[in-house]
Amino acid sequence: MAFPDLGVGHRLTALDMTFIVPQVARKTSDTTLAVSSTTAQSDPDLTLPVVTGAVYWLSGHIFYIGSPGAIKTGYAIPAGATLVYVDVALHNSVTAASSGITEHVIHGSALTQKGYDATTEVGSIFSGVLTVSTTAGNITFQAAQQTSNATAPIIKAGSILSLKRLS
Repeated sequence: MAFPDLGVGHRLTALDMTFIVPQVARKTSDTTLAVSSTTAQSDPDLTLPVVTGAVYWLSGHIFYIGSPGAIKTGYAIPAGATLVYVDVALHNSVTAASSGITEHVIHGSALTQKGYDATTEVGSIFSGVLTVSTTAGNITFQAAQQTSNATAPIIKAGSILSLKRLS
């Protein structure tokens, strides 16, 4: 569907508003991920609905405390949907004595490795395009340990997932 014609005399509908007002999910409390697990966990706060045939601009930022084995993140999306995005985060070899940034261009929703940091809150920013096919549903942020270990990663309050409908 194309952007609606909002000419003089047009009455705004709920559908019109999906093109004007972005959807935003914001974490209000921390989520501690499972210990010793590399299996994706859906974040209970960072989920937004998507409709059949729509195209969305995805953006946001994730704050997290990693674990010694690093953290990996990704998204659960409806069947048949496609997601292409750029994620910028600390490189997984960063320690207190070094610095570095890594940029991932990701085609799909699979989990990819992010920063390494066992005690300090760090973050990543992301932006991309989600194209929904014939199955509506949700986009949900997911995370897990990159390498199984006894320190649980934490997805921090203040993280944001945002969608702006493009068509």
